[in-house]
Amino acid sequence: MFDRHPSGRHTLKEREEGKGIYRDLDGHLLANMDEAEFYRAVAREIANRQETRQHVIYRD
Repeated sequence: MFDRHPSGRHTLKEREEGKGIYRDLDGHLLANMDEAEFYRAVAREIANRQETRQHVIYRD
């Protein structure tokens, strides 16, 4: 899940299957003010997870 704070910060959140609570990811995926850098980091995160055969659903 993607979160855009009113301050302009972008954060990517994840939730494990069967759990109701989302948790913030870290690095460039947490409270990032640079939108382009954030989306590059999201693309890397998704690719890394897919390489390890994790199921990824991304909603922006």
